[in-house]
Amino acid sequence: MTCWVSQVSFEPQQVIVAVNKAQHTHDLLESGSVFSLNFLDTSQEELARKFTQTLEHENGMVGGSPYTVGGATGAPLFVEAFAHLECRVLGSLEAGDHTVYLGEVAAANLVRPADIPTDLDTPLEYGG
Repeated sequence: MTCWVSQVSFEPQQVIVAVNKAQHTHDLLESGSVFSLNFLDTSQEELARKFTQTLEHENGMVGGSPYTVGGATGAPLFVEAFAHLECRVLGSLEAGDHTVYLGEVAAANLVRPADIPTDLDTPLEYGG
């Protein structure tokens, strides 16, 4: 799970993600050169909460959520997500207890139209 995500460039398409250094996601990004962003809709708060915990990976599932492997990067694309971005890491910047990763979008997929939740839609709070 990432902490912050922001678009930084239209051409080429690039995003940044900030990840707490204590999170398992940080270890995965440090050891690989790709990541995916999996977008959940406003009705999937319970699923989003699940991804705030450490989850087991087994048999094409993470914490019981099935995923496929992205064709452009090999990064996991969760079946429940309504949209995905596959990104290649171009660089990183240390930012206190986080690392900010710059990713170039290698592929984008909209599975179905949906409303993406905002901070105002959920009582979830970022805890680090």
